[in-house]
Amino acid sequence: MDALQEPELRRVDGDLDVKLSNYAKLSAGGAFVSDDFIVLPGPADGASQLLNPAVPESMEMEIHSLLEKLLDINDSMSRCAASAARLRLLLQLLKTFQGIETYCMS
Repeated sequence: MDALQEPELRRVDGDLDVKLSNYAKLSAGGAFVSDDFIVLPGPADGASQLLNPAVPESMEMEIHSLLEKLLDINDSMSRCAASAARLRLLLQLLKTFQGIETYCMS
């Protein structure tokens, strides 16, 4: 894993966990407080108040954005892993040629 991508991966993963947890609470009808909105459980009939009706859609877009970031990081890490594998192969090949050269020169 690229050392520069690991903190970003952890941050995005943590953000996604929080957003998914909040979305699950919202969907289940439990009380939830955020900077943008408050969901208050209603009376016994299960009704609730959502102070900003655009919030569920906004949360869905944020979750979608975080998932796209994770895909981008995953693609980047895959390319790094492929490059590292090729580099290991080239280094192994170079060592083999060095061994052959040393054998032939002696």
